[in-house]
Amino acid sequence: MRSLLTLLIALIALGVRAQNERRLEFQLNGAPQRKVYLANYYGNRLYYTDSAVTDAQGKAVFARATGYKPGMYGLLIGNKRLEVVVTEPVVRMATDAADPEAKVSVLESRENQLFRSYKVLMASGAPADSLTAQALRMATANPGTLVAQIIQLGRPTDRSPVIGANGTVDSVATMEHIRARFWDGVDLQDPRLFGVPAFQNKLEEYVALAMPLEAAAINTHVDALIARTADTPDMRKFMVNWITTKYESSQVDGMDGVYVHMAQKHVCNRPDGTLDATWTPVDKWRKVCDRAKKKQPLQVGETAMPLTLVDTTAKTWVNMQQMPEPCVVVVFWSPHCSHCKQALPVLHKEWKEQLKPLGVGIYAVAEAQDSAHFHDWKAFVKANQLEWTNVGAAWPTYRAWKKNPAAFVPKLTNTESLRYQESWEVFNTPVYYIVDKDRRIAGRPKTLRDLFAIAKEVAQRR
Repeated sequence: MRSLLTLLIALIALGVRAQNERRLEFQLNGAPQRKVYLANYYGNRLYYTDSAVTDAQGKAVFARATGYKPGMYGLLIGNKRLEVVVTEPVVRMATDAADPEAKVSVLESRENQLFRSYKVLMASGAPADSLTAQALRMATANPGTLVAQIIQLGRPTDRSPVIGANGTVDSVATMEHIRARFWDGVDLQDPRLFGVPAFQNKLEEYVALAMPLEAAAINTHVDALIARTADTPDMRKFMVNWITTKYESSQVDGMDGVYVHMAQKHVCNRPDGTLDATWTPVDKWRKVCDRAKKKQPLQVGETAMPLTLVDTTAKTWVNMQQMPEPCVVVVFWSPHCSHCKQALPVLHKEWKEQLKPLGVGIYAVAEAQDSAHFHDWKAFVKANQLEWTNVGAAWPTYRAWKKNPAAFVPKLTNTESLRYQESWEVFNTPVYYIVDKDRRIAGRPKTLRDLFAIAKEVAQRR
């Protein structure tokens, strides 16, 4: 059985190698005995793939045993680059090393002849509508080629506004129209696309132009897009990786909900706990799964985690969930944070004048785990007469808990509260959360202006 499995793996490997077996020949005038590099595109980034040294006549040959996956490549000659379409068994081109793009001639390769014709057309200076029409005719006349896909990816997006019954632009219907027509002519099952920079550029435009700024709606649309690549593992891999990474680093409030969704649905969703995203590196995706699990309870709409900490006396425990106000603003701050010391007095003033009369409470959590922070926290609260609920992982209590955890958890509080910086993702301060009467997270504002607006709206829901 093991021998049969070994043979099967070997045959699959041979099949993949044969599928990617290609010979690329370049005549580089003016570059004898020179090292040149071949780089492949993954999305719109170039990665070194192979190298060769030209012979005395300037000929370079790339014929790696493992082959070259189809896609767009760059032949790198010093600081010069020649773009090459790689899909055919043999590609032969000639150019001048001093100006490879301007001096290139295609000796053998239908794809590269088409690509050069397309580039000449687009640089011709003809009117945009005429250029688009001519390019699309070129794509139609050459079905199945990668260049036809590149042309479709370069098609201008149809942004025609949809006019509503009242004669004004219907923004929702317009966005739906853009999404419906955005990928016209593009075969998202084509595994060559993730090796074309125009594809990632198109994907970035899709997210910027056709996505609403609301996580749940984005999740619906990206799921539908990924579903169109389901039968092409490499395309699905690229799509999941790109979208997950993009929303992991988003600075827009609430967008990490897309990151959590992507991880839970497309990476970490197998019943046995193994990763659905089976490509390497596994350790990267395991970190994604762990991080998404921590982020899940912090999303808007989720029930806020229990949060119980002591006041400035380090003796009285206050449970945020049991505060009497129907809306609570949770503020994480530090007495050694200059921005916090500027923001909190402003927040306190506006809270007393605008928010407190609406039934909004403030649960202000201070960094106080050491003696210096603990001392400065109490001094700042007293100096600024902060009359709201002041709590923290106070130094005396925190020190006692570290020595004897069982004396505090679960009798008085929980570990997540005492380690709130990790559980609530308080990596910088101040950090704001707004919870409603059901103690669900209603907002995660980044600024005081947003905080006031969201808190007022939540308080008035009663």
